Amino acid sequence: MRITQEQRRQTEERIRTAMAALLAGDLPLGGKCDVRTLARVAQVGRGALYTTYAHLREEFERQRELVEPVGRIEILESQVASLSRRMVRYDSEIAELRHALRRLETHDGLHGQSSAQHDHEADGGAPGPVPAARTPVPPRADQREHCGQGGK
Repeated sequence: MRITQEQRRQTEERIRTAMAALLAGDLPLGGKCDVRTLARVAQVGRGALYTTYAHLREEFERQRELVEPVGRIEILESQVASLSRRMVRYDSEIAELRHALRRLETHDGLHGQSSAQHDHEADGGAPGPVPAARTPVPPRADQREHCGQGGK
């Protein structure tokens, strides 16, 4: 089936747009910087990149060889930065949760002391403080390494 000049122009534009995205490191989930992914992102048959649009495939492969080492480093640096931001966020959430846990333990301990004090006095015991039981919070894995309590 013959395509019009306008259809060919639009298809070439989609391929060039997909080439630019892939070479910039914008890879789809599970995709690589290769011809198969180029065809998928550009929404063209892979065979068309070996026949009708072979010149674009060849251009893509040449540019990929030039950009790949530098692009790969940039992608990895971007991933490291993203993971570092996530780690900071998770550390903050963990700290907030530990703080909330301590508040709950303190509240439960005070409530437990109050109940135990009341029960003790109701049983005819002398008034006075009754110690509350407290369950210790185990240290995080990274803290255990520094404390000599395990690790790798």
